[in-house]
Amino acid sequence: MSRRFRGRSGSAFEEAQAAGTTGPILSHLFAAVAHAGKRARTETAISRHTASVSHAAANLAEAELGNLGELRALVVGTGEMAELAIDAMVKRGLTEVACINRTYSSASELARKYQGKAYNWYHLPKALKWADVVITATGAPHAVISADDVAEAMQQRRRGQLLFIDIAVPRDVAETVASVDNVILYDIDHLRSAVDESLAHRRACVPDVEAILADEVEEFLEWLHGRRVAPVIVDMRKRAEILAAAELEQTLSKIGDAVPEAMREPLRLMTRRIVNKVLHEATVNLKSHSCRPNSDQCAMRSYVQMLEHERSEFARTMGWDGHEAIQPRIAIDDGQPATVGAAEPTNGTTSQRG
Repeated sequence: MSRRFRGRSGSAFEEAQAAGTTGPILSHLFAAVAHAGKRARTETAISRHTASVSHAAANLAEAELGNLGELRALVVGTGEMAELAIDAMVKRGLTEVACINRTYSSASELARKYQGKAYNWYHLPKALKWADVVITATGAPHAVISADDVAEAMQQRRRGQLLFIDIAVPRDVAETVASVDNVILYDIDHLRSAVDESLAHRRACVPDVEAILADEVEEFLEWLHGRRVAPVIVDMRKRAEILAAAELEQTLSKIGDAVPEAMREPLRLMTRRIVNKVLHEATVNLKSHSCRPNSDQCAMRSYVQMLEHERSEFARTMGWDGHEAIQPRIAIDDGQPATVGAAEPTNGTTSQRG
């Protein structure tokens, strides 16, 4: 997913959230997408190899001249390519930016975005004298910077080497500029070579990224399918808690004052904990079966089987005899979603219905 697409989709999602039109599934999906992207960037080297000309230009400037935070950059042109190039350098630490264009207002507008300054076109030699690196991307049909322009600037310049990175097609900088002393010139062909090399590195990372995505997709689908049995799990726990509480209260009423009031709340808490422990495995199995084909029926059959196994353990733990265990009433129709009916004890206790 490109950075620009991530930005647009993220903005759209935030607007939808603000409007109250996103639900839990879409929210979880976007969170999963963000997590997958973060894993891909941190667990693989794919983000360390840029595939854009603008980032390749920033890499080149850093490799030739060192720390961008100590350099001055002049942008020749105000189009999208020029802005992307300077933006990439600013993100690497560049702080001093100037823009020059045949239309001064355009240069001034772009310069303001980066708290920089603008030059009129007739001040080109002055601008070249000021700069350490020059990014050109005008879209002009011919070269706009000649060897004479550069030589004039270099005669007055005291800042060491001057680097030109020409990303325009056709070229903005005359080839003869490379012959001027203390000048380095790179054009779009050099950058394309660097981009191709980066793309090769990125392609090598693709299998690892795909494995991460497959893992995240599987995890999301498990969560999504698990939502289908969530009502069953909630209902199962609620009914079990009601039954356990009813049995406890019935027992306490029979015992009467033999159990002090101070002991009754701890007993109620203990009963709830026992219910949670007894139903834990059933809950895990329900969620597991929910990810399989015919998951509604599989999940409910698993529920029945688990309760058949667990109810005797539940009764034993509660000190009941075999006739007081929970008897769930469950309807399973392969043509319809499974449903849970009222669970009833068999000792004559009044049924607890949700």
